[in-house]
Amino acid sequence: MHLQQWDEAQKHFQLLVALTDHPRLQALGYNALGCIQAVHLQLEQAEYYFRKAHETDPGFADPLNNLKSCKEKRGHMALYFGSAELSCM
Repeated sequence: MHLQQWDEAQKHFQLLVALTDHPRLQALGYNALGCIQAVHLQLEQAEYYFRKAHETDPGFADPLNNLKSCKEKRGHMALYFGSAELSCM
């Protein structure tokens, strides 16, 4: 993810979401998948993943911040993934 190898990251996060029962890990995976979709400007799909992440773990703030950024979409999005901020135009 931090190396911007989006296809490889997507495969790993899809696997994480499918295999874990831990809500925070699932939410992290959904949030990452949302970030990947947003980077590719697939905003409807990104919003779906951010909502799914929030539903899975309502205490995890990053998905709501990312959802807000997608909805504002004024040419530049700041996306939050763990300790890093991803930017895309």
